Amino acid sequence: MQIADGAIPEPDLLFIPMGSMGTAVGLMLGVKAAGLKTRVVPVRVVPAKIGGREKFIHLFRKTEALLCSNDLSFQKLEITDNDLKIEDAFFGGEYARFTREGMAAVELAAKTDGLHLEGTYSGKTMAAVIDHVKKSGSKDSVILFWNTHNTQNFSETIKDVDYHQLPRAFHRYFEEEVQELDRDS
Repeated sequence: MQIADGAIPEPDLLFIPMGSMGTAVGLMLGVKAAGLKTRVVPVRVVPAKIGGREKFIHLFRKTEALLCSNDLSFQKLEITDNDLKIEDAFFGGEYARFTREGMAAVELAAKTDGLHLEGTYSGKTMAAVIDHVKKSGSKDSVILFWNTHNTQNFSETIKDVDYHQLPRAFHRYFEEEVQELDRDS
């Protein structure tokens, strides 16, 4: 609606973190259903066996089939090789491992725009945006960064929760530093 109303231009590229793929697939379906030319750029933040090309296409097709079965007016959509270019360069080798590029993007976004990002999803995606802009030099491209970071403060909600009630494997996240690059963020 924002594009149709002229509030924002149609993006050339839409960068989105990709973990379980639901948001990225949903956006790809929405972009295609709306008839936009925007190319969705999923930035992989999980191992390829969890969030890879084949699984993305499978989830796209399953979701599309569900939409078509529940709404006979929903048109079948095509997904081509050009449509799906998963950005793999910012993963960091392990889920939730912060990267120098991602944390530099977190710091830059906070400093320049007051934008709050984190190191697992949104920081890596912003790093991919920055890298794309540096490499492409395309000043005329319209790029949309889809920020999935929730900045709500849940301190009050969890103040009486004892982390010892979680499985023991999670205790270390409350008792020791687990992210070297998180010290400064």
